[in-house]
Amino acid sequence: MRIRVHRSLLLTTGAGAGLVVLSLLVAARATRTADRALLDASQQFASPPLDLISSLLSAAGGILVTSALALGLTVLFVKRQGVRAATPLLMFAGVGIEFVLKRLIDHPGPPLDLLRDAHWLAIGGLGDGGNAFPSGHLSRTTGQPQS
Repeated sequence: MRIRVHRSLLLTTGAGAGLVVLSLLVAARATRTADRALLDASQQFASPPLDLISSLLSAAGGILVTSALALGLTVLFVKRQGVRAATPLLMFAGVGIEFVLKRLIDHPGPPLDLLRDAHWLAIGGLGDGGNAFPSGHLSRTTGQPQS
């Protein structure tokens, strides 16, 4: 148990440090050239079926879907294992971090004319902040530690 807690703390600290470093780089606009190069490179591979799959995955990682799943899993886990099993609620800490960083870091998303996603699948969000970093999809779909 002690080794598992130590490993989890180390991994969490490392991930947090990585987020801080990346946030500082994005805030300093050090990633803009790489972002644009990747965006331009990805435009060469237009595929309507892949665009639809990408849109479906993006909708699945959206805040409404993942929030509903987190709440549902919490109810299920707490009924089976007690309050210590409420770890899916930690997703909302990630949502809070996303909300704050989107308002602090100026990093607009790609130009609308380059977006090929199915806009009708975009349900919910954290408001109209206009910034794209951090996207939040990763933190909302990453598995939570087990109690």
